[in-house]
Amino acid sequence: SGGLGGRIGVTWRGRSALDSRIGGVTDTLRFSSLLLLNARAFADVKKILPGERWAKSLRLSLSVSNLTNARQHVYDSHGVTPLQYQPAYRDPLGRTIEFEIRKVF
Repeated sequence: SGGLGGRIGVTWRGRSALDSRIGGVTDTLRFSSLLLLNARAFADVKKILPGERWAKSLRLSLSVSNLTNARQHVYDSHGVTPLQYQPAYRDPLGRTIEFEIRKVF
Protein backbone atom coordinates (compact mmCIF):
# COMPACT_ATOMS: atom_id res chain seq x y z
CA SER A 1 0.00 0.00 0.00
CA GLY A 2 1.01 3.66 -0.17
CA GLY A 3 3.24 5.17 -2.79
CA LEU A 4 3.28 8.71 -4.06
CA GLY A 5 0.49 11.23 -3.92
CA GLY A 6 -0.60 14.79 -3.65
CA ARG A 7 -3.52 17.08 -3.14
CA ILE A 8 -4.30 20.65 -4.11
CA GLY A 9 -7.06 22.63 -2.43
CA VAL A 10 -8.54 25.93 -3.55
CA THR A 11 -10.74 28.28 -1.51
CA TRP A 12 -12.31 31.39 -3.00
CA ARG A 13 -14.17 34.19 -1.22
CA GLY A 14 -15.64 36.99 -3.28
CA ARG A 15 -15.69 40.66 -2.34
CA SER A 16 -18.26 41.61 0.25
CA ALA A 17 -19.45 44.46 2.43
CA LEU A 18 -20.66 44.61 6.01
CA ASP A 19 -22.52 47.40 7.77
CA SER A 20 -20.99 47.66 11.24
CA ARG A 21 -21.18 49.71 14.37
CA ILE A 22 -17.80 50.22 16.06
CA GLY A 23 -17.50 52.59 19.02
CA GLY A 24 -20.99 54.00 18.44
CA VAL A 25 -20.18 54.87 14.79
CA THR A 26 -22.00 53.14 11.95
CA ASP A 27 -19.85 52.45 8.89
CA THR A 28 -19.57 50.05 5.96
CA LEU A 29 -16.60 47.69 5.90
CA ARG A 30 -15.44 46.39 2.54
CA PHE A 31 -13.70 43.01 2.31
CA SER A 32 -11.48 42.19 -0.67
CA SER A 33 -11.75 38.90 -2.52
CA LEU A 34 -9.44 36.11 -1.38
CA LEU A 35 -7.99 33.08 -3.18
CA LEU A 36 -6.25 30.48 -1.00
CA LEU A 37 -4.16 27.66 -2.49
CA ASN A 38 -3.04 24.71 -0.37
CA ALA A 39 -0.82 21.84 -1.56
CA ARG A 40 0.36 18.57 -0.04
CA ALA A 41 2.62 15.85 -1.41
CA PHE A 42 3.78 12.60 0.15
CA ALA A 43 6.07 9.73 -0.72
CA ASP A 44 6.54 6.33 0.85
CA VAL A 45 10.32 5.97 0.64
CA LYS A 46 10.11 2.17 0.17
CA LYS A 47 8.48 2.78 -3.24
CA ILE A 48 11.39 5.00 -4.29
CA LEU A 49 14.18 2.86 -2.75
CA PRO A 50 12.75 -0.69 -2.74
CA GLY A 51 16.08 -2.36 -1.89
CA GLU A 52 16.70 -0.41 1.32
CA ARG A 53 15.52 -2.05 4.57
CA TRP A 54 15.60 1.27 6.50
CA ALA A 55 13.09 2.74 4.04
CA LYS A 56 10.32 0.36 5.10
CA SER A 57 7.40 2.24 6.74
CA LEU A 58 9.07 5.62 6.16
CA ARG A 59 6.94 8.42 4.72
CA LEU A 60 7.99 11.95 3.76
CA SER A 61 5.36 14.68 3.42
CA LEU A 62 5.48 18.33 2.38
CA SER A 63 2.52 20.65 2.96
CA VAL A 64 2.13 24.31 2.03
CA SER A 65 -0.88 26.23 3.31
CA ASN A 66 -1.72 29.57 1.70
CA LEU A 67 0.82 29.00 -1.07
CA THR A 68 0.63 32.57 -2.41
CA ASN A 69 0.59 34.16 1.08
CA ALA A 70 -2.69 35.86 0.19
CA ARG A 71 -4.37 38.05 2.79
CA GLN A 72 -7.84 39.55 2.79
CA HIS A 73 -7.89 43.34 3.07
CA VAL A 74 -10.62 45.23 4.91
CA TYR A 75 -11.32 48.96 4.55
CA ASP A 76 -13.88 51.31 6.04
CA SER A 77 -15.55 54.16 4.11
CA HIS A 78 -12.43 56.34 4.69
CA GLY A 79 -10.06 53.75 3.20
CA VAL A 80 -8.65 52.87 6.63
CA THR A 81 -8.32 49.33 7.98
CA PRO A 82 -9.76 49.12 11.52
CA LEU A 83 -7.26 47.70 14.02
CA GLN A 84 -9.15 44.45 14.59
CA TYR A 85 -9.17 43.79 10.81
CA GLN A 86 -5.43 44.24 10.25
CA PRO A 87 -4.10 41.34 8.10
CA ALA A 88 -1.76 40.12 10.85
CA TYR A 89 -4.71 39.75 13.25
CA ARG A 90 -6.97 38.00 10.74
CA ASP A 91 -4.29 35.54 9.52
CA PRO A 92 -1.25 35.67 11.82
CA LEU A 93 0.57 32.78 10.12
CA GLY A 94 0.24 33.62 6.43
CA ARG A 95 2.04 31.02 4.31
CA THR A 96 2.92 27.92 6.31
CA ILE A 97 5.34 25.21 5.13
CA GLU A 98 5.51 21.88 6.94
CA PHE A 99 7.87 18.97 6.30
CA GLU A 100 7.03 15.71 8.03
CA ILE A 101 9.06 12.53 8.46
CA ARG A 102 7.10 9.56 9.77
CA LYS A 103 8.55 6.16 10.56
CA VAL A 104 6.64 3.18 11.94
CA PHE A 105 8.81 0.72 13.87
